[in-house]
Amino acid sequence: MSVMNRVREMKKTYEEAGNSLEENWAISRECYLFINKILESGKTILEFGSGIGTEILNQNHNMISIEEDSSFIGRHPSLYIYAPLKKLDDKLLEKYSPSSSWYDPEIIDKELNGKQPKKYDLILVDGPAYGGGRGGFYEYLHLFDTSLPIVFDDIEREDDKRIFDMVVEKLGRPIKVVEGRTNTKTGIILTKELEHLKD
Repeated sequence: MSVMNRVREMKKTYEEAGNSLEENWAISRECYLFINKILESGKTILEFGSGIGTEILNQNHNMISIEEDSSFIGRHPSLYIYAPLKKLDDKLLEKYSPSSSWYDPEIIDKELNGKQPKKYDLILVDGPAYGGGRGGFYEYLHLFDTSLPIVFDDIEREDDKRIFDMVVEKLGRPIKVVEGRTNTKTGIILTKELEHLKD
């Protein structure tokens, strides 16, 4: 099956029965539709983690994927940044517990903000996948353009919701919560231009 046919099939699955993708660690159909609603075709998404959702989002958008698993590098249509997980400093472990590690911030800083800075239009926080937690995103928020919409997947999980709330409080911006069909929740930190969509 060609790549285009594969993408069409996955997109059809999202549009008709998103549940099966959600159960396999992809963003929900509702999250996918909301991103397409607020982000023009051809714009760039910076995502943490990659997977089936990367291919579907790539149908309309360019993708930059920060990925900790070397076996995923190049698997989906995206510009990959390989950033292995790095243990959080001891002083941060209590603050972000149960988060214990995060993508190597030095690699991220060099790749995103170095000699050839990368431009992106939306941030999708959907990783790291296993055990690390998302506390590092809050700790290293200064590495990213936080004036953009920030999409936090999986905030039905208490620990991820806590980090989402911390980022919301720090940025002081309105939010929208999108619920998926399988009891998943995605939190979106809106820009001023998107304030009319707030909850």
